[in-house]
Amino acid sequence: MGSNKLNEFYNEEKDEHLFRERALKEAVHELGHTFMRKLINSSVK
Repeated sequence: MGSNKLNEFYNEEKDEHLFRERALKEAVHELGHTFMRKLINSSVK
């Protein structure tokens, strides 16, 4: 997700600290999906 989209999504003014916080949370969230998918795929065999 682009930096402008994180602020536009919430209809807010640009806030660098808030952007970094949201970007980090989004990255961790997506990594969670990736690792869970790998765990599930490896246990299905």
